[in-house]
Amino acid sequence: MIRRHVCFTAECSTPGCEPFDEYTPHFDTEEEAVEKLTREWGWRFRGKTGLCASHAAVRECERTGHEWSSGYTDPSTGVREEYCGRCNAASRLLATT
Repeated sequence: MIRRHVCFTAECSTPGCEPFDEYTPHFDTEEEAVEKLTREWGWRFRGKTGLCASHAAVRECERTGHEWSSGYTDPSTGVREEYCGRCNAASRLLATT
C-alpha cells in the first residue's frame, strides 16, 4: 500500500550548512519541530528562521563575546592556545614572559 505522509523538517538558515550527518529528523507539526530541535538539539529560532546549535553558538559569541578557556602555553614554543567553550573558536598567541 502506498500512503502519503506529511511531515516537517528543518534547515539551518546559514547557507551551505548541513547540520544532520546521517539522519534528518522529521516532525508531525512545526511546533514539535521547534520544541524538540530547541530542547534536544540546541537550535535557536526566531519565527520560522532557525540556526543549528553550531551556528547559534557562533552568533551568540558574535553578540556577547567568546567564553575563552584558561588555555595552555606550550613551554617549548611559548605559544598559548585558548578555545571558546561555546563555539570552539581557537586563539593562538605568543605568550609573554
